[in-house]
Amino acid sequence: MKKLSIVLLVLISSQLLAAGGTNIELQSANVNLENKASLQRGAKYFVNYCLSCHSAKQLRYSRMGKDLGISPELVELNLMFTGEKIFDGMTISMRPKDAEKWFGVNPPDLSLIARSRGADWLYTYLKSFYIDESRPFGVDNALFPKVGMPHVLSDLQGLQKAVYKDVELEDGTVKKVIDRLETIAAEAENNCGGSAGYAVIYDFDEDGDGQLGDGTANLMGDALPEIDFGSSSPVVDVTQGDDHTCALLADTTLKCWGENGEGQLGLDNDIESFGDGANETIAAQLEVDLGDAVYAVAIAGSYDFNCALLNTDEIKCWGYDNDYATLGVPEYLDEYIGDGDPAPEMGNALQTVPVFVE
Repeated sequence: MKKLSIVLLVLISSQLLAAGGTNIELQSANVNLENKASLQRGAKYFVNYCLSCHSAKQLRYSRMGKDLGISPELVELNLMFTGEKIFDGMTISMRPKDAEKWFGVNPPDLSLIARSRGADWLYTYLKSFYIDESRPFGVDNALFPKVGMPHVLSDLQGLQKAVYKDVELEDGTVKKVIDRLETIAAEAENNCGGSAGYAVIYDFDEDGDGQLGDGTANLMGDALPEIDFGSSSPVVDVTQGDDHTCALLADTTLKCWGENGEGQLGLDNDIESFGDGANETIAAQLEVDLGDAVYAVAIAGSYDFNCALLNTDEIKCWGYDNDYATLGVPEYLDEYIGDGDPAPEMGNALQTVPVFVE
């Protein structure tokens, strides 16, 4: 369900009970009630991001733990923070009069909202926040205009901007309406600097294995060229190892460049590096293949390996696996995964990290 479980999906606007809404097409939440890891993660997000303002008083902590396969001890340790008891309902301490003062309306209890609105509506609502400096919290919502709450999940989703189009009304006047929302790329750290809103990375520092991704092996100094990904899709995540870099685009394209001695570029071949030779540009680089029907939603890299969190809430890692099982799969010990020896190692052949959930 793309990181947001059915539990997390009960987050809604503090003005939800008021009239409002648009004709925006709803996205499918793709709820999988058998994916217990996703549901448990959703419970964590709910209590951390939502429960300060929205109660779910018809649901007891004990029942949530039972339904999600979480022991009472783990519920108390990880999901209860203000002295509640395991059989208490999921209430909040915020007083209604304070809520009305701060938000203009008392945020509704969420016990039955998921059933009344539906999972697809809630999923679309959560993904429809966009920057609007005219609003009190700096954001509005395309599905529920004039929303009365902040975008509390912005650090998970990132920020979006609205792209408008002109629509002619029956009286002949033209009105601007939202056509779509576009992700604004976060700024990258370390050697690469992202340019918000564009599929652009500026790269600087020493280049010996093609880390700059521009087909050269020179010191760039102040002349920082943009890296061309061959796509207008914005960069949403960047990670770096010792001598390689990977970037994830909003359209789920994942590309890596730089040193490849340990297979860290995920190319299923044994080339020494990519990006330092003639015509070795990122636009021409192959995408990292993580398998059929899966794609990365977040990436992280280190010295000579990378890991990707998938849309299935699973993890896959590739590169050099040392004696400490860096890649998370015992069978990989002291091997290079992603260098094509033996091939294939990427795609469907790349194992998921066995993360066990109690």
